[in-house]
Amino acid sequence: MSENTINLLPRSAVKSVPRRKFLNLLRALTVIAVSFLFITSLSAFFVGRVVSPDAERKQEQKVLADFSPLGDSMAKLLFTHDRLLEIGKILNTRTSLDAKIGIIQSFVPQAAGIDSLRIDKTSVEITVSSASLRRIDEFLANLSGALDRGNTIRAITIQGVGYNGKGEYFVSAKMTLL
Repeated sequence: MSENTINLLPRSAVKSVPRRKFLNLLRALTVIAVSFLFITSLSAFFVGRVVSPDAERKQEQKVLADFSPLGDSMAKLLFTHDRLLEIGKILNTRTSLDAKIGIIQSFVPQAAGIDSLRIDKTSVEITVSSASLRRIDEFLANLSGALDRGNTIRAITIQGVGYNGKGEYFVSAKMTLL
């Protein structure tokens, strides 16, 4: 009976049936997509109203306020602890200059004065002044004696000897320490 079936639709309408089905499907998908976006937007709006950023911010500030005194004192303790560790490191690496200064002062006669003194790990620069050339001579003799003994000074360089015009003589020396 399918061979004897008479098609009452015009030929152009027969070709457009699959196209109409496709367009109907496309319209249905468009309506579904728009509905989905509307429902999602509406849901996001209501969720945003229930969980507001202001409420979250207030809760965060409350928690911070509760921990603020504890945090301040903890920060101060950590800062103090860090500083004490740094001071300890400095003290452990620092060389004691007291003995070196004592030895250098023993080279300077009583009537002479130390105008400048610069000490580092291996060298000392000193400027000694006196109203008497005899005291400058004593200072230089003490330095050469220490150099001869070889227990304190490795080398001496006299950087300058002079008269300052105010009635004082001076000598500047650089010593390399052992």
